[in-house]
Amino acid sequence: MSKTTTLTLVSDMGLSDTTSAEADRLYDDIVRELGAMGILTENGTKAVTAGTATYTAPTNTIRVLEIHGGYGIIDQMDYAILTNLLGPRFHQRIGRSEMWCHEHETIKDFRLVPSPNESDTLTVLVTQYQTNVPSWLEMPIALEVLHREYLRESNHQDVDFAMLCRKLSTMWFSMVGITWHQAKSKAK
Repeated sequence: MSKTTTLTLVSDMGLSDTTSAEADRLYDDIVRELGAMGILTENGTKAVTAGTATYTAPTNTIRVLEIHGGYGIIDQMDYAILTNLLGPRFHQRIGRSEMWCHEHETIKDFRLVPSPNESDTLTVLVTQYQTNVPSWLEMPIALEVLHREYLRESNHQDVDFAMLCRKLSTMWFSMVGITWHQAKSKAK
């Protein structure tokens, strides 16, 4: 379902007290938190060119979870561990890519190690920001937006209503297998 549908639900349940700009921002924050948890994922393919080691994930990527090559899973490694294992010039190695890292790249870029010596196709699993969330997430997201909106200092602040919305959103998230209070701490 769409962001618009969820924000309409927020407006209706909040009796139109919520400001649309603030509700929009809160919705985006919550969806990013869900994406950081690995709830909102997408996979896609990436063509690999022999000799090219660095690739970019889609623009709405929050983080890369896993990469599969034609011969199986390519393991993620820490840049410092790669340097210790393979030496400081590990990025100059060429061969079948067995690892990837992104610590010295942007969050959306990743480096294959060693640089591939042949062309291949990768399947990249990423968490991502999505404006259209699954319909089963609309209600708990709307309740969490209401929680945050009514908890903040404003002319319509209502702590009791905010806490009720938090309890309901936590319950609803748990019904679909998401532990929400852990989601917030993991996303930070």
